[in-house]
Amino acid sequence: MSVSAYTLPGFWMGLAVATLMYVNAIRTVIDPVSFATYMGLPVKAPESIPWVQVYGLRALFIALLVTYLLLRADPESLKWAALFGVPLALGDAWLVRNGGGRTVSRHLAIAALLLLTALAMHHWQSVVNGA
Repeated sequence: MSVSAYTLPGFWMGLAVATLMYVNAIRTVIDPVSFATYMGLPVKAPESIPWVQVYGLRALFIALLVTYLLLRADPESLKWAALFGVPLALGDAWLVRNGGGRTVSRHLAIAALLLLTALAMHHWQSVVNGA
């Protein structure tokens, strides 16, 4: 019996990650100053705005990669992508903490969500493999 990816939590968690990364990428273009404040490191000078948009490019890359892997229904690669994203979220938390920002817990929560997503992808992979 074949199980549809659409019935598994891993698919929906991956879709949520991709969607949030698309939103982040768009926000860095539309309102980079507000986005920087949201991330916990407000920009104080106009010449800092391109660095916010560098983050947006990173977010766009992640969103496109996750979308591609979802379309391929590749839970193993999605699992590893989520695990490899954990150091990014932890690094963001560290940067915000060192920068005096107040959103460290948000970045730690993102790291935890990525770990849960990796577990959901592992479950999806085991369902696909019949284990």
